[in-house]
Amino acid sequence: MKRSIFPWLDRPGFCTWLAPWLCPNLTANPRQDCWNGPGGWGLLQHWTPSGILPLTSMQLPHLDYFLPSIDEARLMTGQESPADIASFFLDQGVKTVRLKMGAEGCYLCNARISLHIPAFKIGVVDTSGAGDAWISGFLSGVNNGWDLERAGRFGCAAGALCTGAIGTTTGLRNMEQVLDFMDFC
Repeated sequence: MKRSIFPWLDRPGFCTWLAPWLCPNLTANPRQDCWNGPGGWGLLQHWTPSGILPLTSMQLPHLDYFLPSIDEARLMTGQESPADIASFFLDQGVKTVRLKMGAEGCYLCNARISLHIPAFKIGVVDTSGAGDAWISGFLSGVNNGWDLERAGRFGCAAGALCTGAIGTTTGLRNMEQVLDFMDFC
């Protein structure tokens, strides 16, 4: 088995790239090595949308999950509807696209399914960290082997709960609490 140039990539799990274009000294081969790293899982959480699509289009085919906001994705693609945006990224080789849509929930799409998951209604105190909480919840679901809809719903619940308190982490809950919230709503 080929070993990665980054030892932490040899362990199973997820690889999260926050801003790979901010690492100009990283060559194409290490990037590709990382994207094809742990079990083929490559994740990209956040992209700065304006002006980076030509730079990153070579990276998209290596992503199992691409998780931009609807606004970031609109700037990147020039498309408006969630379905058109998702089609654009699927055509670029991304395997699954999630569009974060705030109070509208999220849109998930891959080659087999496309679905809109509505947001949970909660008294919003502060939206800081809700998108990151969604990503954490969604990836927890993926890691637990859940289908796309359940993982997406869990992500929406985690994001909603995060908005119920001031700050980025005070509204975070453990898995059992998020599942209880999902069952209650």
